[in-house]
Amino acid sequence: MLKIGVRLFPRVNYRQVVLTFPEQLRIPIHHHSNQKRLYSGFGLGGSLFIRVDSGAL
Repeated sequence: MLKIGVRLFPRVNYRQVVLTFPEQLRIPIHHHSNQKRLYSGFGLGGSLFIRVDSGAL
């Protein structure tokens, strides 16, 4: 098994973040016809939020 540190950029501090969906959206998201695109959009939105909140932008 490859360690994640081997895949990342040197001298960059990384943090794990868990983004959750409200309970009301879990079933519609689970049954969405294009989950890859949906999750990609949520991931990009979450990433943007974290950057703005941390002052990285």
